[in-house]
Amino acid sequence: MNDIQHHEPQAADVHVRLPGDRPPGEPERPGREPDVVAVKSRRRIGRRLLTAGVLLLGAATLAFGFWRHYSLHAQALATAELRRDFVPNVRTAPVRVSGNTMSVSWPGTIQAFEQANIYARASGYISRRDVDIGSHVKAGQLLVEITAPELDHQIAQAEGTLAQMRATLEQTRPIALALRSLGIAITRSCRRAG
Repeated sequence: MNDIQHHEPQAADVHVRLPGDRPPGEPERPGREPDVVAVKSRRRIGRRLLTAGVLLLGAATLAFGFWRHYSLHAQALATAELRRDFVPNVRTAPVRVSGNTMSVSWPGTIQAFEQANIYARASGYISRRDVDIGSHVKAGQLLVEITAPELDHQIAQAEGTLAQMRATLEQTRPIALALRSLGIAITRSCRRAG
């Protein structure tokens, strides 16, 4: 423990220099203000340098962004031009007669360019079909004839109601004519009385 020596600073050993203090041993000059002006000017220069650095960094970032955007745009235009001017390379060979006949079968399906879903206006059963799948048809051509028992029942019921209403009309026609002639007679007698 005695080998390690501790040295604690004494009050006389510590020298703290504040801005504006003169160094020890330098004579005091009359009329000289403390270095407050120098400190303010250094701060001002530091702020200006910091502002200029931030502005320069911002300008560099914007320039990089514009350059990147321009390069991507130029690349997209070049790709579009290549697609537009693309001419495929095709290998050709002269036609010649082959010695052997070769038959090849490949699996595949044929589909139409356009398909149309056809829905009937009424539900029912197909009683007659005039065209087959894949047949050429013209606008307005009858494709199928549908038998609809529900609609036939509704039509029969409507025809029965119509016949009943006509019979009722025929029964009430003489009464209506009598009331009309009576109404004219009543109206004339009311005019005479009034």
